Amino acid sequence: MSRKSERVIAGRYDLVRVIGKGGMASVFLADDAETGRQVAVKLLHAHLAADFDVRERFANEIRAIRRIDHPNVVRALDDGDHQHRPYLVLELVDGESMASYLRRSGPLPPDEALSLTRHAARGLAAMHAAGVVHRDVTPGNLLLVQVAGEPYAIKISDLGLASIAGHTDDLDSTLAGTTSYMAPELVVGEEPDHRTDVYALGMVMFFALTGELPFTGRSPAEVYAHQLVSPAPPPSWLVDDLDPNIDRIVQTALRKDPAYRYATMNAMFKDIERALKLRAGTPNGVAATPPSDRYHPKTEEGRQLLNRLVAAQA
Repeated sequence: MSRKSERVIAGRYDLVRVIGKGGMASVFLADDAETGRQVAVKLLHAHLAADFDVRERFANEIRAIRRIDHPNVVRALDDGDHQHRPYLVLELVDGESMASYLRRSGPLPPDEALSLTRHAARGLAAMHAAGVVHRDVTPGNLLLVQVAGEPYAIKISDLGLASIAGHTDDLDSTLAGTTSYMAPELVVGEEPDHRTDVYALGMVMFFALTGELPFTGRSPAEVYAHQLVSPAPPPSWLVDDLDPNIDRIVQTALRKDPAYRYATMNAMFKDIERALKLRAGTPNGVAATPPSDRYHPKTEEGRQLLNRLVAAQA
């Protein structure tokens, strides 16, 4: 087999160079011979081709992203199998991750932080309408692209951990998110819903505004314990003269009990627009407040895990 044939997928996608690499797959810049355009091809690592759990996560990303066609979500173009390795063809996004941008810029001015999270909220609302919960919303999975009239828009990427309505979740629960952005219900292994993404986007918003995360620790277990029992401080704790309406949005998103968060991502999106004065009124948040801002697991297994995590930090 020639070297040329090894780098051409489906007789169509000519892999040019690696533009990204993760634990599961590499992403290649590729020339599409049929359209004449460049695309991104995500190809499972060869050494993981026989790993059932990894292949299921990859297949899950394909199932999830195929459900969505929205300007704030990276668009899937094709998928298939190449030499026993699954691949996913995506639109080529010319931009950097929000994580990279924040490393360079530091904390963002409030209007810029709100603008970016507004785009992310709109994309996540579209995902939820399609029956998909992302489960791993982090700055690393939000790609910045330039658009007319605004400095940047967001495209949401990496749906490998997504939960899909009507599809049995076979993913290993230990892979269900990134420690610092995990909602309490994920920490104890309970079923996520759209409010799980609300919590994670609240974390993204806090980090974009302050350059810090509300919960840190010497180990993942310590951070998990904070996610379950420590109320999140307002961003104004670290940012002088911050609009109290922004505090209200972030703190509503970061409530431990999903019942006291925004009921929908669209409700959070509307409050962000109100804070940006793109919509009439002031941010509403959720009027009711929890009697104590700590998570109360629904299962005995979850309660035991919470007790172990908290006891370990005592």
